[in-house]
Amino acid sequence: MAQFIRCVRPNPNGDHHQKFIVNIINLYNFIMIHLRQLQLISRYRKRETRESQIHAWTYTCQNNFYGQEKTSPPSIHR
Repeated sequence: MAQFIRCVRPNPNGDHHQKFIVNIINLYNFIMIHLRQLQLISRYRKRETRESQIHAWTYTCQNNFYGQEKTSPPSIHR
C-alpha cells in the first residue's frame, strides 16, 4: 500500500497522475486476461471429464506463471 500511495504523491516531474493511470490500465488488462482464460476453461469443462479438466487447469496455470512471466504487465504493488 505504501508504494501505491507513493505513486499518487506528487513528484518533481509531475507525472504521478500518468503513473497512476498506467497502473490502473495494467491492472484492468491483467484482470481481463484472466477472466478470458477462466471462460475458456469453463468451456472445456462442459465437454471434458473431471480428470482432463484438472490437466487443462494445471497446464493453463503453468503457462500463466512461467510462460508469461516476462510479458506480464507490472502490478500496482510491485
